[in-house]
Amino acid sequence: MIGSYTERFTVPLLGVTRSRILAALATPLQTTVVARLVSVTPPTASEHLAILRDAGLIDSSRAGRTATHELTKAGRALLDAASPRS
Repeated sequence: MIGSYTERFTVPLLGVTRSRILAALATPLQTTVVARLVSVTPPTASEHLAILRDAGLIDSSRAGRTATHELTKAGRALLDAASPRS
């Protein structure tokens, strides 16, 4: 089930998991946190994050074994465009 107004518009484009990941990245997060928030394993989260990164919607940085992910301008613009207008 699609939970938020934004997901109604991003799910057909990205799929449920990637849509939820994109929404979760309103603040930068580590891979394990993303996985926990969207209820997938870290390897599965990594696969989805790679697709979002390849699409130019997120950036990722590494510090040792830890990867942190955040929205790009394009990712933020997509979320903003899908958000309800007040």
